[in-house]
Parts: sequence; C-alpha cells; structure tokens
Amino acid sequence: MDLIPYTQEHRIFRDSFRKFLEKEIVPHVEQWEEDGIVPRWAWKKMGDRRKNICRAVSAGISSWRLP
Repeated sequence: MDLIPYTQEHRIFRDSFRKFLEKEIVPHVEQWEEDGIVPRWAWKKMGDRRKNICRAVSAGISSWRLP
C-alpha cells in the first residue's frame, strides 16, 4: 500500500520517467562524476521531457505515455 494515494497517472509518469533515466542518464553518470559536470544535452533532454509532461497534463489527458 502506498503512503501517498497515487493515481494511475502518477504510476504511469513514474514508470516512464524511470525508463527514461535508465536509458538516457544512468549509463553516463560515472563519466559525469569524473568530469565534474553534467553536459548540456542531458539537461535539455530532461527539460524536453518535462515539456511533454506539462503539455499532456494541461491538455487534460487522463491516460498518457511519454515516448
């Protein structure tokens, strides 16, 4: 049982974001730690992801998946 009453939309977002991180971010973390910086492309991808989420929510889409 969840402590917070998550909706299906929350679960979809969480699963989608987790997959995004595993695919796009996690493989690079060690190199970024060595370099001491997260490259601009990573921040841009996360920002683009956020824009897609905001568009879906503002459009009132109750069941959505991110690419």
